[in-house]
Amino acid sequence: MRRLRPWLLSLLGALIIVPLGIVLAVGIAFNTGAGRHWAAAKITAITQGTVRISRLSGHFPAYIAASGIKIADSKGVYLTINQATLRWNPLALLHRKLSIAALTAQSVALSRLPVPAKPKVKPTKSGFNLPVAQIDLHHLAINTLTIASPVIGHAITLHLTGHGSLSGHRHAAINPSNRR
Repeated sequence: MRRLRPWLLSLLGALIIVPLGIVLAVGIAFNTGAGRHWAAAKITAITQGTVRISRLSGHFPAYIAASGIKIADSKGVYLTINQATLRWNPLALLHRKLSIAALTAQSVALSRLPVPAKPKVKPTKSGFNLPVAQIDLHHLAINTLTIASPVIGHAITLHLTGHGSLSGHRHAAINPSNRR
């Protein structure tokens, strides 16, 4: 038993230290200019160019900011977001909860609706399940939300603030305020 104890302690230490070291290394890497540039490039690659992020900043993973986000489809960019920030609690995901303290943007412009994507595989069942059981958005602020006329028939500009929650996949509550 005395020979087994050091081996068990070493195994237990490795099971704790190795994952913790990986998390710390990733956290440090994404908080450098090169790491942020790599993350933005990887997002563009994974989304096959439909999402392009410029100048990531903040303190990954709890506070993420981007000077610009562009979302495109086969016809080009249809959504542009400037000066976006996300403050959230990533550890809440361990409890299947998405807890967003603040989601803000200086401006959001929706120039048109996206072109529907062609499904690659036929769905086998209807509906979908979110990987989280609860979503809490404590503060939403968009200084200027511009929706172009192709979207709703006439152009509109709004100032949007609010908060919302979704739980149990049964209901959603979005509480907007301060409309322009």
